[in-house]
Amino acid sequence: AVRPAPWPVLVGLDRVAAGEAGSELAGKRLGLVTHAAAVSLEGHPALAVLRARGLDVVRLFSPEHGLHGQAAAGEKVASGV
Repeated sequence: AVRPAPWPVLVGLDRVAAGEAGSELAGKRLGLVTHAAAVSLEGHPALAVLRARGLDVVRLFSPEHGLHGQAAAGEKVASGV
């Protein structure tokens, strides 16, 4: 049987949110591949976490149905960050 870790497992986004990672990204223009389900352990969207840490996200790339899944298959999705 698989036992849960005795501490929370932090993915990269959570490490950035906690200030443990991401300093190497400071001062760079970033693109983020994401969608609405990409959230931190505390439920904050990936884009919000990165921007809260002062990182310069200039482009978003998301699945066919758009960042929030609102577009129908094949429908054009508006651009912008």
